[in-house]
Amino acid sequence: MSFPKPPVVKSDGKLTENESSFILNDCLKPKHRKDATVLAFIDSFIKCKSIAQASEECNIHKSLGYQYRHRKDIANAIQKLIDKSAVKHGFDASEIIERVKEFVDFDPISVQNPDGTYKSNLHDVDPEARRSIKKLKVKNLYKQTEDMNGMKKKIIIGEVIEYEFYDKLKASELVGKEKELFKNVTKVEHGITKDMASILLDSAKRADRFIEKKPDPITINAEARVVND
Repeated sequence: MSFPKPPVVKSDGKLTENESSFILNDCLKPKHRKDATVLAFIDSFIKCKSIAQASEECNIHKSLGYQYRHRKDIANAIQKLIDKSAVKHGFDASEIIERVKEFVDFDPISVQNPDGTYKSNLHDVDPEARRSIKKLKVKNLYKQTEDMNGMKKKIIIGEVIEYEFYDKLKASELVGKEKELFKNVTKVEHGITKDMASILLDSAKRADRFIEKKPDPITINAEARVVND
């Protein structure tokens, strides 16, 4: 006898309305649960993880967004929604390690052009290399010239490109600890154990000096006498 298989539900990476409503009802205060601005801020913050951007998208001042983010019930709701999404998406420790491995395997040659110049447009950089970039600065170099009419203007004559990448050594340590390649070894030494030989030797020398300087015994002759009253 065969049993019907449950339908396969394909997730688009978003929580269902029931899942979100349950968390919001459980965490938020009644006034915040009914506040459309608070709900919009929570939804935006979960997507962008930025108070400034979420505040701008909700048309509120950044200071108010900061207050929303740090209210206990709203912060709790945001954290639970993020945690639930992480479980739903299969975002676990193994995936994090894979991302960290990208920092370890990153080769700076990927940001250099064949002619020796460096890429200033992120669209020209591979996604794996882009994730390894911590900071990118591009500064244009200008030269002031004059045209035939004596009008001064600036023209771009070059670029100064500065890349900053995530710490490869730190990434290697994280991957190594996960694979149990690096282990912290703690060595404890007690002074009494380390210096035992010298302590025993000094004690023996003191005993020898005491024996050498020991005075001769004194003999006292005592006689018993009877006293008659």
